[in-house]
Amino acid sequence: MTAMNDTDFERDIFPLILTRLGERELHYTKTNRAPNRVDVRGREVYVMTNKSRPNYKKIPHEFFVKTWEILCNHGYVTQQQLSEEYYIKRSAFMLIAFDLLDFVKYDSEINGIKHEKYIERKR
Repeated sequence: MTAMNDTDFERDIFPLILTRLGERELHYTKTNRAPNRVDVRGREVYVMTNKSRPNYKKIPHEFFVKTWEILCNHGYVTQQQLSEEYYIKRSAFMLIAFDLLDFVKYDSEINGIKHEKYIERKR
């Protein structure tokens, strides 16, 4: 179990996301299963979608940081919130990336992700 407030994102969380993303090239969005080809280059993440093909687009690091901050502050976030309220325009990819963590789970009922601490509080 990972404590939300005791965890350093840059030291603990982001390297784990990079490792998990790099384990395979192809990841699929949660709702329509659209392919996202991922290329991890050091601490940078590039994604090619059907829309961006044949180009890989860099995912801004601040999208990862902001998504983590939202999870720590609220315990969950929906794809719609990421996109419309927080202006993270790669919201579907953020769901993919954070769902790779053992302590963050995708919830299809809200089309969002929840931190395990939030899930435990709701039980």
